[in-house]
Amino acid sequence: MSLDTSKLIRNVRRAPELLRAILATSQWFDLTAGYLRLKQPYPLVLQLRNQQRITLINRSDLATLWLVSFLLPTRSMVRICALLTSVQTSVRLHFTLLSVRHRRT
Repeated sequence: MSLDTSKLIRNVRRAPELLRAILATSQWFDLTAGYLRLKQPYPLVLQLRNQQRITLINRSDLATLWLVSFLLPTRSMVRICALLTSVQTSVRLHFTLLSVRHRRT
């Protein structure tokens, strides 16, 4: 297995997130490698340490799990609100553009 060392180095600041992933599952390496796009582990049936199972079908599933479970708990509320506002704006823009495109056809 060949991993891109430069990607690992660029993501050193994510150590708190990685620690949360390690504490959550013994499959932390596959989970982290998928999140950092070092490999494509899909579908991934994730066995959590609390005996729950989560099936991740694609990168969107993994990114959502990572965001909610590992990233948000390490950020301040100000950053979380800014992130959620940004996501909300992106979703609104997407549907506005879809609506305009649909009206033209």
